[in-house]
Amino acid sequence: MRRETRQRKQVLVGLRAIAGEDRMLGTLVRVIHSGKRALDAVMLEMGRMVGESIMLMERAEIADPDL
Repeated sequence: MRRETRQRKQVLVGLRAIAGEDRMLGTLVRVIHSGKRALDAVMLEMGRMVGESIMLMERAEIADPDL
């Protein structure tokens, strides 16, 4: 095989490997982004629940001072 042909084949193998890595990286980025959105939604809901619980406790203290 000629030297140029071998080099071309090696370059093609390298390009295919890089393209595969790019696809994997893109998938990984999408998974991380999706996980971050889910975590943000959970944290927002937990914050709302904590705020609501605090307000309910304060309301109970104000409405019934014997507690």
